[in-house]
Order: sequence, then structure tokens, then C-alpha cells
Amino acid sequence: MALNIVTIIVLVILAVAILTLTLKFFTGLLQLAVPVLLVIFFAGIFVNIAREEFVLSPTGWAFFDVREKIKDAEPIIGRVNSTVKNITEIIGEVGKIEVATGPENS
Repeated sequence: MALNIVTIIVLVILAVAILTLTLKFFTGLLQLAVPVLLVIFFAGIFVNIAREEFVLSPTGWAFFDVREKIKDAEPIIGRVNSTVKNITEIIGEVGKIEVATGPENS
């Protein structure tokens, strides 16, 4: 009976040791595998994007499509810049008024 208990304890200790070594091995593999999988994942995304750009572009070059899209966006960028400029001018005028009148509660 005592031999059976000792055998069970030894088997449990061996099982825990084997499980620990296995987990350490797989943890090491996971530490290596996660960056590799991320690189493969993002490379796949970029390859698909590039493939769609080349297939859908009339010129056959994605670079020219990007240049055309930037040209289409230039009027919007110009409007945003002029709006920001107008807002900064308004803020400047408000600052001048406050400096001229002084703080209300002084």
C-alpha cells in the first residue's frame, strides 16, 4: 500500500515536471511565433492592398493612383488650411479686444 502512494507521488511529480518543461518549451515557441505570425499577417494585408491597387489602377501602377488621389484631396486640404487660418485670426482678434479692454474683474 505504501509503495502505491509513493508511486503515485512520484508520478505526479514527474507529470508536473513534464508539464512545466512542455509549457516552457511552448512559451519559448510562442515568444518566437507571435512576431513571425504578426509579420506574416501584416505582409499578407499589404500584399492584398498592393494587388488590389495594381489590379484596379488604370495605369497599372499604384503610385500614380496615389498621386491622383492626393490631387483630388488638395482642394479639401486648402479649405481646411484657410479655415484654420480664419480661426487663428479670430482668436487673435479676440485676444486684442481682451488686451484693450482689460480683464473684467480686476
